[in-house]
Amino acid sequence: MKVRTILIMSLTAVLALGLVAAQADPGQSGKGGRGGDTIGMQGERGFGPGPGWGHGMHRGLYWRLGLTKDQKKQMRALAAEFLDSTRSVRTAKMTLKDEKRTMIISGKIDPKRLAAIDEELVKTKAQIMTARLKMKRGRLELLTEDQRDTLGDLLARKALKKGHRGRHGGRF
Repeated sequence: MKVRTILIMSLTAVLALGLVAAQADPGQSGKGGRGGDTIGMQGERGFGPGPGWGHGMHRGLYWRLGLTKDQKKQMRALAAEFLDSTRSVRTAKMTLKDEKRTMIISGKIDPKRLAAIDEELVKTKAQIMTARLKMKRGRLELLTEDQRDTLGDLLARKALKKGHRGRHGGRF
């Protein structure tokens, strides 16, 4: 009798977990883990890349702007140039962050060295930001006037959708 009760309880638990999993993902999963109102490359609604410049969303924006193959190639070249030019700085940044983390975890904190690491981190971040902004300006230069207008409309729509709260929810 106990074996039968345990078997029935186990099957009930598996069935309940299956129902919970089905409710959590009603068969619309896809790359990116985003859903709802995003539009993919062919214009279909559902999961996939959405508009924007960063975080893997280039394809949706490229599609909406109607970029030519040559423009895409030039933008990839700008991105490769950015990665090549900032490789040593990004490596130095990772090394500094690792050194800082190790110092804190070990409990042997040297305040002077910690301050020096923080100053170096600020310098490396500024160098990377400068190169990133240069790359973004280069991308804008590749766009035609119509594409710039479309980009402006998309960014304005995105700002209105967020309620002018900015990237992390602050007021402007």
